Amino acid sequence: MSTMRHAAMLLALLSAQVASRPYYKKCGSANFPDASFSAMGGTWSFTSSSSDVTAVGNTVTFSIPTSSVSGIWVQTSDGYPDTSSFTPDSGGCGQQGSTCSGLTNPDVVCSSMGTFNSGSVEVVVRGLNDGNCANVQVALGYSSGYAPGDIITNAFDMCASVTTTTTAATTTAAPTTTAATTTAAPTTTTAAPTTTTAAPTTTTAAAGGTSFDAYQFTSSDGAYNAYWYLIPFATNPTIKFFWSVDFSSEGGATDKWAGIGFKTTDSSMGPGFFYVGLSSDGSVLARQLESGSTYPGPASATSDLDPTVVDSNCEVEDDVLHCYVVRSVAGVANSTLNPDFNNNAYELAWAFGDLLNGGFGTVDDHSGTYHNSNRGNSDGTVDFLGTAPELPSLSGDEYWAAWTPTPQGRVDVFFATPASTDIWVGVGFGAGNDAMGPGEFYTGQSDTNAVTDRWLDSGSSYPPAKSSSNILQSGCSSNSGNFSCFFTRSLTATGSESEDLDDDVYIRWAHGDLSDGDISFHSAYGMASSTTALSSITAGSIDGGDSSGSLLYKVHGILMIVAWLFCLPYGIYGARFRDVIGMGKDDAKSGPPLWWRIHQPNQYIGVLLMIAAIVVIFVQAGPMTAEFLAGTFSGGVHEIVGITAFALTLMQPVFAFCRNGCCEDDSTTEGKAKIDSCHNVWHIIHAICGYGALVLALAAVGMGIAEIQYSADWPILFVAGFAVSVGAMFLFSVIAIALLFGKKVAKSKYTKDAEAQNESPRATSHPWLAGALFICMLSGAICCAVSVGTLE
Repeated sequence: MSTMRHAAMLLALLSAQVASRPYYKKCGSANFPDASFSAMGGTWSFTSSSSDVTAVGNTVTFSIPTSSVSGIWVQTSDGYPDTSSFTPDSGGCGQQGSTCSGLTNPDVVCSSMGTFNSGSVEVVVRGLNDGNCANVQVALGYSSGYAPGDIITNAFDMCASVTTTTTAATTTAAPTTTAATTTAAPTTTTAAPTTTTAAPTTTTAAAGGTSFDAYQFTSSDGAYNAYWYLIPFATNPTIKFFWSVDFSSEGGATDKWAGIGFKTTDSSMGPGFFYVGLSSDGSVLARQLESGSTYPGPASATSDLDPTVVDSNCEVEDDVLHCYVVRSVAGVANSTLNPDFNNNAYELAWAFGDLLNGGFGTVDDHSGTYHNSNRGNSDGTVDFLGTAPELPSLSGDEYWAAWTPTPQGRVDVFFATPASTDIWVGVGFGAGNDAMGPGEFYTGQSDTNAVTDRWLDSGSSYPPAKSSSNILQSGCSSNSGNFSCFFTRSLTATGSESEDLDDDVYIRWAHGDLSDGDISFHSAYGMASSTTALSSITAGSIDGGDSSGSLLYKVHGILMIVAWLFCLPYGIYGARFRDVIGMGKDDAKSGPPLWWRIHQPNQYIGVLLMIAAIVVIFVQAGPMTAEFLAGTFSGGVHEIVGITAFALTLMQPVFAFCRNGCCEDDSTTEGKAKIDSCHNVWHIIHAICGYGALVLALAAVGMGIAEIQYSADWPILFVAGFAVSVGAMFLFSVIAIALLFGKKVAKSKYTKDAEAQNESPRATSHPWLAGALFICMLSGAICCAVSVGTLE
């Protein structure tokens, strides 16, 4: 009987024994890790990644976030594992000692200890050499009692341990359950990938394929892109998000991060949920923020793991950081932050920045990871399910297939058939349609849940497996009487035995029964009547919003510009130089003097604009904490100067109520003296606070344009407007001071003869100063406001 028949018998035997030996693993498994995982029995769920997976030499550390674990096992694809965290239990693990005949180096250790609290499990992989160290797959499974548990699996390049250098490990785990869209897919099928062929986390070569043009979201400056789709052929809906950032203008993607987030309000980051991808090790962290716009903490109190995520990874290609996450459409029960995309819309938030010592930092130390101006959000909420594209698809006799290109020049292909045991299902591609070959075929088998890459040179015979597969990721799953598979590969051909899916190809499909662990003659097959380019897909787009951040930052800036480049300084000028511009005389018939009728409303309007601007910025940015201020372009100087100017301005109307004293009796000589004294003191305080606020506010406005851009390069229109408004303010003040001085000198020269003739000095006023200043300051303020409002 063949090896696969033995495996099937052992699978049945172990399934029957799962209640007594949940950690039992079949001996000598040739397929890592799926066959051995299946042999364990039960329905196992996969975590997206451990919270800490590193490789130093040939040592791997897994951090288990769950407490009170009563059983653990470790398996490797090459070499053999030792652990320092627990003692192997030979009774509960079939590959300990001589249990497996002929096996010199057992590739699994396991334990049924009493309790293992959350913490690290160190796995030392021994027996490596130059021939087997390049792609060592390590898996760790853990569970409580006899219940199904969790499995963490990763592939590591451990050749560095042979040459005594250090390598970094990928931290993403294999995908597990993928779920279906409700369109173009049978509702009773499920594709739960259980195997991955791990690709390296970083590479300098492009994956190939045409330029991806189906992004639903692109930031206004083109720096950030995002694409998502619903994974077909599953009962539990699952969505896959891609996001990418080109760091070539910043010297490359080394030590960079890029994130995607989902939030319910435009005013701040929180409440929101975020996925942060790291270029250093390819990991994707799940983060959340209750409120405000500060550093987002881990998704849970103990780790960066998100239970809705079934797969995630990041890779660097030609200075572009590509990341993705596969997660359930539904959120987490009793969680208000983890998004539930069913019937809910969220704003898409994006950001990217530098890593701190290769990581994203911590709540206590993360100043180096601040995104600065590299952030923004969509213009309004997004219906992520409604904007997911309808994938191209094909259907045949009890057969369905669907596919989508991805931003890395790859293609995700899904195919399914309604059957579950001892069957295979396949999809193929070829340039011609007169026979099966030449063509490339991918077949998934229900006995191994694995996808095989095959090639046929010509004719319509059996396609043998290729010696070198181009599959980057794959898996199969049986559920509810159906069987479905998926794989990911480059769109471009890799070698002579490979089809270029950038070109138009005829899609072949087939399914049939297994025979002796291999595919047999198909029971149903077909070929598309026309060619298809798998690199093509159409997806709707959404507004990219502002690359410099929320609209509220611009609203804040515009309000402050109108207040401090026009309203408040113009009111100050009218009051200070009222005699020069002819507005100082009282007119009993028409009420208060003209200067007062200009000064008072201008100041009140300016103060109200300032208050509105302050409210807006606190709503957007949240509390001005020390960590927030440290991450701004000015290091907090703009914020401190602005708040000081705001405080001095607010003091003006408060002091105005006390300018004549408090409850003084003006009917007595003593009361009038006190009132005069208070009024004189108030004039001094009023002038000091007013002029001080003006100087500080102008400095804050000047720094504000750099703050919102996170750049010291002022836009030309802003420079022109600021120069006109502030320059006119200074110039006309100098002119008015000169005129006042001249008037004082002239008054002192009146002769006694003129006085004897009862003559008074001729009143000279210059109302043109007020008119010219009004035009200049208003024009300058408008230019600055337009410049801020049109920032990219």
